[in-house]
Amino acid sequence: MKISNILSWFLLIGLGFIGGSAWKNSPSAELNAELQHENTARQQNSESEIKYVTNVEEATIQLFEEVSPSVVFINTSKMQRDYWTRNVFKVKSGSGSGFIWDDEGHIVTNYHVLDGSSNFTVTLADQRVFEAQLVGFEKKGSISWI
Repeated sequence: MKISNILSWFLLIGLGFIGGSAWKNSPSAELNAELQHENTARQQNSESEIKYVTNVEEATIQLFEEVSPSVVFINTSKMQRDYWTRNVFKVKSGSGSGFIWDDEGHIVTNYHVLDGSSNFTVTLADQRVFEAQLVGFEKKGSISWI
């Protein structure tokens, strides 16, 4: 074996040790070790059926429970005329979500949910369905999808 080949092998092995050492001491390695520790703790907790919820998680859960009844599902449709028969019929054009804004029943949603539609139905959290009408919109600043 030539001296240059031997030096090349030592150089590669040395770089491997340096790289491994740098990786072991890198933040991602610390994060991996921390995640592995958390997974082990979760497994132990699930075995003893002890659940821990942080204050932030608890606040998020409480917020969701408080506001979820105000979230609505919106179905949209438009009137379309058949080219040959000239019959007019309703065609589903989309759907989306929104939320109840006030006690009068105004609903806020994104413009793209309503764009191009003329008929709207709103389904509440308790599954009641209502016909709705467009009161106003703000197109400026909305995203156009191609």
